[in-house]
Amino acid sequence: VGPSPDWLVQALKSVGKKSINNVVDLTNFALLEWGQPSHAFDLDLLSGHRVVVRRARDGETIKTLDGVDRKLDARDLVIADGEKPQVLAGVMGGEHSGVTEKIRNVFLEVACFDPHAVRTQSRRHALASDSSFRFERGVDPFVTVRVADYLAALIAKVCGGKVAKGKVEAVSASHPRKPRIVSLRPAKAEMLLGVSLKPAGIEKLFGSIEIKSVGRDGDALRFEIPGFRGDLGREVDLIEEIARLMDYNSIPPALPVFPLRAIALPPGEVLASEIRRLLRDLGLCEAISLRFTSKKALDRLQLREGDPRRDFVPLRNPISEDWGILPTTPLPALLQALERNQNMQEPDARLFEIGRAFFRRERKGERDSGLREVVVLGIALMGEWKECPWDGKSGNLDFARIRGVVENLFEGLRFDLKWKYGSQVGFLHPAESAELFVSGVEAPVAVLGTLHPGVQAGFGLKLPVAVAEIRLDALLAAPRRPARFEPYSIQSAVTRDVNVVVEEKVRHEEILAALPKDLPHLQEVRLNSVYRGKGVPEGQKALHYSLIYRHSERSLTDEEVNAVQERAKAGLLKNPAIRIK
Repeated sequence: VGPSPDWLVQALKSVGKKSINNVVDLTNFALLEWGQPSHAFDLDLLSGHRVVVRRARDGETIKTLDGVDRKLDARDLVIADGEKPQVLAGVMGGEHSGVTEKIRNVFLEVACFDPHAVRTQSRRHALASDSSFRFERGVDPFVTVRVADYLAALIAKVCGGKVAKGKVEAVSASHPRKPRIVSLRPAKAEMLLGVSLKPAGIEKLFGSIEIKSVGRDGDALRFEIPGFRGDLGREVDLIEEIARLMDYNSIPPALPVFPLRAIALPPGEVLASEIRRLLRDLGLCEAISLRFTSKKALDRLQLREGDPRRDFVPLRNPISEDWGILPTTPLPALLQALERNQNMQEPDARLFEIGRAFFRRERKGERDSGLREVVVLGIALMGEWKECPWDGKSGNLDFARIRGVVENLFEGLRFDLKWKYGSQVGFLHPAESAELFVSGVEAPVAVLGTLHPGVQAGFGLKLPVAVAEIRLDALLAAPRRPARFEPYSIQSAVTRDVNVVVEEKVRHEEILAALPKDLPHLQEVRLNSVYRGKGVPEGQKALHYSLIYRHSERSLTDEEVNAVQERAKAGLLKNPAIRIK
């Protein structure tokens, strides 16, 4: 044992390896040449002249070549002598297992360790080496004897030693005894690669990289995979190797051919698309919020006990406290968006959002999330509602505005509505709110109204706010009126006015309901004004209506219009709460 010859020193230096002594340098040389790690022991220092591959005992320690004392347990695989561990198998040798100039008898160990076992203990001890790098990726299981003979011959030649006869070999039951045989169907390769391939050409390609043909099995070629190609285990691996060997650029490009056909969108997507179009036409902007909210924001809605919106689902590992739960309503996110607009001096905001609300339900299996998802439309309006951008007329948002938006939305969707005024939902003003029903659905599909003053203060909103919450899943179950086109008439309209006096409690819709349903040529009933004051008894109000008549093909005569108008008045007077002034 001594300094290495110049050729060996230069060979190791060319790949960044430092020369130690001739025996160690030769083991490194063989490692780089064959990809097979090995270890040289001083046989005279091995207790009992024994080498044992075993699991470590709990509490055993080894000081590795990097000078670190490492505590071992039964999970570790070691190479030991008759008493103690000498090498952390496949990773690094012990401090006293190395070769020094005093050595006279060398014991060579060349092994093939399981990649998973080496990777596990390398990570556990945070220790990596050239050996662990190779073993983790798999070494050739059929060259250990050849490498041992080759390395022994090198040491004898360079160091002047003599090789002892024979060898000691231990092979586990899981160690492969012979190379893998993988079958390849040329027709399958042609289908995947898009090129014509002949069996003789495939065999020639594989022969160039030491993959030997061992006959055929029907239409399939059989190949013997060398031990150093651990990545080739399936037919498709061989097909990929063909593409690499023949050059990817030689594969002709071809565009995929597939038939095009119209695919109908799911009903929920169609409904959501219609809603987006209608609300944009009404002047609203769509908001897109993160699908999380906070318990604090939900509490600001002042929801009553028993409200299903209170039964939220918390996240196990939230990004922050502000995003700690799944939303049960889109309103907190929309109200926070209104506050941001208010803080940025944009007081007149009209927002809507279509999102999912999440509720608990009974789990049906281990992989079931236990969540029920409901698609909900949220609408939030703030500030003033400008009737006409160029004349400056505007008015503060109120219940009538949010009702008008929702009514126009449902009219565009062709749903028949029923209104129930007053709502017990905590975030709505009790006197300026309503629940909305559609035919075919028993439960309310929407709640709307002005925001409760306490909720408005909780979100820091200083201007009037009106909101609506609409369940789209319920709308999908409701029937819709068929779409019908009516051409515009080019004939002139005829208008007749009528003034009615009613009690304060009588609503506009009750007056409209009193009109006969079969009035011919009645195109529109327009409420022009509501008057309270001189000439009208206290507790009552006067309403001025215009009834607009139009024929689609000709002009109406005064006699025709007057006759229909009298029928309209007679219908109104059938309601004892209505007086015509």
